Amino acid sequence: MTEYKLNKLTELRLEVAKGKDVFVSLQRGSAEVFGAELSLGQRVNLGGQAVAVFTWEGATLSVEGDPDVA
Repeated sequence: MTEYKLNKLTELRLEVAKGKDVFVSLQRGSAEVFGAELSLGQRVNLGGQAVAVFTWEGATLSVEGDPDVA
């Protein structure tokens, strides 16, 4: 598991190949994926997707698995 601390008004970009399981979860702060807010502790499977996790105020995210791009 890798932890990312994002400053306000920044994003974490992740790309994950199809058929691969990579999960992102919000540990602290607030963040959103494509405008949908993440809940604290919520695990989101990113398999087969390219996403940007954006924060307005700062956030700590954990990523489980091995994304192709982070």
